Amino acid sequence: MLAPTILPTTDITGTAGWRPGDMEPFFNGTSCSAPYAAGVCALILSANPALTPTEVRNTLVNTCTDVVSVEAPIPGWDVYAGYGLVNAYQAVLAVSPPTANFFASTTNGCQPLMVNFMDISTGQINSWQWNFGDGGMDFVPNPIYVYNQPGTYTVSLTVTGPGGSDTLILPNLITVDPVAVSDFSATVTKGLWPLTTTFLDASQGSPTSWDWDFGDGDPHNNTQSPAHTYLAPGLYTVSLATGNVCGGDVMIKTDYITVCDTMVVDFDASATVGVDTLTVAFTDQSRGAPVAWDWDFGDGGDSQAQNPAHFFAAPGRYTVTLIASNDCEADTLVTEQMIVLATSTGIDETPRAFALEGNTPNPFNPSTVIAFSLEREGRARLEIFDTAGRRLDVLVDGVIPAGRHEVVWTPSRLPSGMYFARLTSGGRTAIQNMALVK
Repeated sequence: MLAPTILPTTDITGTAGWRPGDMEPFFNGTSCSAPYAAGVCALILSANPALTPTEVRNTLVNTCTDVVSVEAPIPGWDVYAGYGLVNAYQAVLAVSPPTANFFASTTNGCQPLMVNFMDISTGQINSWQWNFGDGGMDFVPNPIYVYNQPGTYTVSLTVTGPGGSDTLILPNLITVDPVAVSDFSATVTKGLWPLTTTFLDASQGSPTSWDWDFGDGDPHNNTQSPAHTYLAPGLYTVSLATGNVCGGDVMIKTDYITVCDTMVVDFDASATVGVDTLTVAFTDQSRGAPVAWDWDFGDGGDSQAQNPAHFFAAPGRYTVTLIASNDCEADTLVTEQMIVLATSTGIDETPRAFALEGNTPNPFNPSTVIAFSLEREGRARLEIFDTAGRRLDVLVDGVIPAGRHEVVWTPSRLPSGMYFARLTSGGRTAIQNMALVK
């Protein structure tokens, strides 16, 4: 800091105190004025302890009072009176605005990322306002902040003091890298075996490693979006583990893949023939792991149970239908006239020609219904024989009215084989073969 005194003999309006190329006269009197200028600088620094030497000097010269206005090479300064007359009162009271500045302990890392921010602003500062770029703020000089979400963040600091405010904005200062988050889908999730599907990686966080478990015991797969073939029916749980430099994640989808067997419907009945009424227990024997059943008993009744019992309340011939389905497909079995109920009288009042109409069902087990017709009332005999000609049973023997008649035969003690029914009446004979299958 140089503070010369203007010589009393200097003509500040002429050239007496200034010689071009020779600054020597300008330094006259520094011994008497410099201590005063230094004292004012000390007062400035005492009032504003945070000021740098440059800021102290600027405060001094910027508050000087002009004492002459002469053209000079430097704006605000002239060759006769420099910056002017020191104004100690204004210099001590004047405060320069602070200059915002800061640094971060780290600018890149994995979530969650902890960052120490350090204020290195200059000037007199009374308050701080930090904006961390994700909506978070703080008001201390040196905050510690945690970024929980991946992304790139712009950070700003505004400092305020008696002299005003200043803001420093550092665009895209912080980059937070994500942890891998596993997710996936499949092109096909349900079908008949063998089932081939392609698994599609939908993970977030730019994973660099993949570990697939298809749930069927096959070796794991480490490609991003593999194809896989399931060779057996079943429900399969699939998992995907992914990872990157910041960490890993596992997605498990329970019973995600459904592989079905071919649906083949079959069923059995506890009885197929009866008189007047009959309760029948039906047993599902379908293959293909059915999960739903739809029974139609042919008399207006139905059921969705797997193994229902049904009461047939009137004589007739009933067709039973079962539709069974698994998770992939359905199949249907229709059994024509499976259930046959004869009347207790065995009489159909409609006159018919003499005939042995056969038995239903045929083949049969354990019972069958044998139907015959007489055109007029008369003596009739219905007998059962084996292939050796031995008579095994007599089902009808007496005077029978005209009409159609039905008789139930249940050969519980006979083995499987071919048998014959013989009807005789009025000198006429009819024979029908029957197959018993046990």
